Amino acid sequence: MASSGDKLVYFLIGSFVGACVALLLAPQSGEETRGLLEGKAREGADKAGRRLREGRDTLEERGRELAGKASQTLNRERESLRKKKEQLGVVLDAARRTYRGETETQEESAD
Repeated sequence: MASSGDKLVYFLIGSFVGACVALLLAPQSGEETRGLLEGKAREGADKAGRRLREGRDTLEERGRELAGKASQTLNRERESLRKKKEQLGVVLDAARRTYRGETETQEESAD
């Protein structure tokens, strides 16, 4: 099944072909018809260019948003890791003090 972007392209191509056929069958001179076709082609190219620029701008904006969110998440995780590291240091210090206290107690009772 075609995506919505593909459907839009097919619609635009069909519209352009239909307009060309209508112009060719219209009661105008060849020069007038060629001028109309040229104008319509320019309009289509301009519209496509605008849409491409809009799409690029949208992608750039979304990229900046995602980069900002990723940066915020990274900063939060760094802070969380820093806090956990501090907590681990406190626990290790307490464990060392407890171990030293028990070792000293065992040495005193052995004497």
